[in-house]
Amino acid sequence: MATEDMTHGGAHCGAKMRRASRRLLLPEELVEIERTVDKLAMNYLRKKTDSHARPFDNPLRDVIVADRDEAEKAASMLRETWNIGFGAIKSIYQLMENKGIGVVETKLPEDVLGISTWAGGRLPLVIMTSLSKVVTTERKRFTAAHELAMLLLTIPDYVDRERVCNQFAGCFLMPRQTLISELGEKRDRIGIEEMSRLRSTYGVSVSALVHQAYDLHIITKEHYNWWYDEIISKNLKETGWGKFPYI
Repeated sequence: MATEDMTHGGAHCGAKMRRASRRLLLPEELVEIERTVDKLAMNYLRKKTDSHARPFDNPLRDVIVADRDEAEKAASMLRETWNIGFGAIKSIYQLMENKGIGVVETKLPEDVLGISTWAGGRLPLVIMTSLSKVVTTERKRFTAAHELAMLLLTIPDYVDRERVCNQFAGCFLMPRQTLISELGEKRDRIGIEEMSRLRSTYGVSVSALVHQAYDLHIITKEHYNWWYDEIISKNLKETGWGKFPYI
């Protein structure tokens, strides 16, 4: 995964693009992406202006995030501020829309998962790929949470922005207390049936769940490596491991 800065367009600024590979985009692809983002930002800006929408108030505007612990605190703070508890988020698209963050799906190059930007420099907008055959529901949910972090968090230049936003996304979708209540504080081994149930219940991929379990010291490095080497690497799309019904 990689995040790239985009040039400022006529109707947007500060755009960040999340990609599934480090392939260099062709010049014509970049031009088309810029046109798409500018058009969608202009449409969103016009829609919000016509509806006399209130200016967006970033609930994490004073929060600086430089490591995983701070990313987790920011994710927990946002859940508390938005009063959504610590259970499964039914639809992250709907949640973001309800909180004043625009979300729109459109056709993007196959390895572009999502783009975050500011329409008119003031209204947050997330543009997601519409390619459901390539990207699973769980991956779209994670990407939306990742782009949410890109919009809301203040991340110092010396910090790996991609890593911190991934950590925020994992903690936002699957909070510490929720995963521990499901798995316990320490586990020698976790089976695919249990992880599939959590994937179906919380809308979080098995890959992200394994990452979170390791980050919270629920499983060892050896078990983490086993999951990736023996299980996840052989089923990257997680086919047959349950499915969450909402994005």
